[in-house]
Amino acid sequence: MTEFCTRCLDYIEKIIMAIIGIMLMIMTASMFYQVVLRYIFDNPNVWAEELARYLFVWITFVGSAVGIRRNKHLTIDYFINLFETRTKALLHLVIYLIILGFLIILLKYSTILVLRTTSTLSPGMMISMAIPYSAIPVGTLLMILYAIELILKQFSVLKSIKSCDKKRKLNKNVDIIKEG
Repeated sequence: MTEFCTRCLDYIEKIIMAIIGIMLMIMTASMFYQVVLRYIFDNPNVWAEELARYLFVWITFVGSAVGIRRNKHLTIDYFINLFETRTKALLHLVIYLIILGFLIILLKYSTILVLRTTSTLSPGMMISMAIPYSAIPVGTLLMILYAIELILKQFSVLKSIKSCDKKRKLNKNVDIIKEG
């Protein structure tokens, strides 16, 4: 993976984290507003709770992309750790390829969902339901981008393991020649 691509992905991640922070602040403020209206003034409104719900969905899907990039999703690696380094790297590569395949399918069907819900309005805020549902394809697209990065890094790991194995084999042959 080139350093330019890595820097671009780092920049995208920083933007994502800033957007998530802003969404989190707006979500918190709208929930506080909703609680005050409901319990102090006994006059709840509909849009604040709906806004918080939609922001939570956006935070979840966009934040999952960062989770993929940082490799922070829940994993059960007990069985993978039983294998040697090269086999572990191959298993991780297969896992990342399966994740990429799933994300591509999710992107296809979530895009169809968004296109089908453009004329449907949300009950509280009266916005197109395509806006909250857009979190799925946007987050999935970002996850695909970072999954490709992980796959390329895994190929690099496999390549370095292979070169280390060659060096070990060469050193072993040199030691045999010296002994002989």
